[in-house]
Amino acid sequence: MGKIIKNSYDLSNLINNNIERENIKIVMVNGCFDLFHIGHLNLLKFAKNQGNILIVALNSDYSISKLKGLLRPIISQEDRSEIIASLTCVDYIVLFDEENPSKLIDIIKPDIIVKEEEYKNKKISEIKTIKKHVIDLIFYQKENNISTTVIIEKILASRNHI
Repeated sequence: MGKIIKNSYDLSNLINNNIERENIKIVMVNGCFDLFHIGHLNLLKFAKNQGNILIVALNSDYSISKLKGLLRPIISQEDRSEIIASLTCVDYIVLFDEENPSKLIDIIKPDIIVKEEEYKNKKISEIKTIKKHVIDLIFYQKENNISTTVIIEKILASRNHI
């Protein structure tokens, strides 16, 4: 079960004071995880298998609204945090307000960052920070085409058939 960390400085203290980094690989995944679905679960399980400790950097409601518009997120940051914390593959969850997790990466300095494979062909906004800390970047290949956007589109389409 994951532990929800209230801010990045608490997480930094925990990692720097309580974890022997020499024999431990810290993996980080970031995202919105709105309308949590099987694709999210598979990504997190894959990420956990890449190391010992999995940290989920969760976009806050504020940052999601900036990224995806005022109607998002659908699920509050408190509820998304609780859902993710309930997973055995997740060790820590920390919220961030920025549009990308560069500040968190500077603080945490994970050994590995996992992104979905679609980001191979997109600009990764935090790539300079990843390179600065010489962090391994691993891409996860989705097994299906499920996404929160696809789910929302299906829901909206179904309204026309009611």
